[in-house]
Amino acid sequence: MRPATRLVLVLLAAGGVPAAAFAHAMKVVVAVTADAVRVTVSYDSDDDHGGPVTVKLLDGQKRVIGEAKPDKDGFCVFPRPAPGHYRVVAADEFGHRAERPFEVKGGDETTMSAPPEQSRSLMVAVGLGVIAVLTLAGYWWAGRKKG
Repeated sequence: MRPATRLVLVLLAAGGVPAAAFAHAMKVVVAVTADAVRVTVSYDSDDDHGGPVTVKLLDGQKRVIGEAKPDKDGFCVFPRPAPGHYRVVAADEFGHRAERPFEVKGGDETTMSAPPEQSRSLMVAVGLGVIAVLTLAGYWWAGRKKG
């Protein structure tokens, strides 16, 4: 196999890896209420692609101050901690992992910390654009004159 052909194949394969890596991304939504931290864990697709999930509540120094297993709907609750900066880390046994930082303020306010929603069509368009650019670069590389 010619080196240029090999390069094109490697570039195309590398372009497809990110799409596969995020096909079933885990999402974490945190709601701080007057008396609790309510965590909801879900996956990017409608299917359940993970195993048992463990959710950890970490303080500002990244020490674990709480751990829970979500119910079948992906929901778990922690007691509301003192005011400060915290982080929820969710992970399953298949390598899915998500983190969500949040702040607990003084008082009885309710706050939400959720991942930004991303348009699937935009993500597909970007992926196809990357593949097209890599393909054109491969053709250019393969067609250039040597020496």
